[in-house]
Amino acid sequence: MKQYVVKDFFDRGKKYFYIQDSEIYDIVPLPSKYLKYLVETNRSPKTVLRRARSLTYYLEYMAEKELELSDVCQLEYEEQNKHFV
Repeated sequence: MKQYVVKDFFDRGKKYFYIQDSEIYDIVPLPSKYLKYLVETNRSPKTVLRRARSLTYYLEYMAEKELELSDVCQLEYEEQNKHFV
């Protein structure tokens, strides 16, 4: 079973997306905030959904490698580049 899932809801006629940790049922704040930003800047719902799914795949990879987003943010530039490549 996947650890992270994409959820959606409607608010004032706009479709918002967020990423939820399915083990503890918490919203993952940073990626979800990014998805909210995309919706508020009038991106297509299909585009936002595609990015949300990509983020869940990345978060699954991070969980497999036992890394947190804050760990990656604290890496030096070259180490971050190696991580993302």
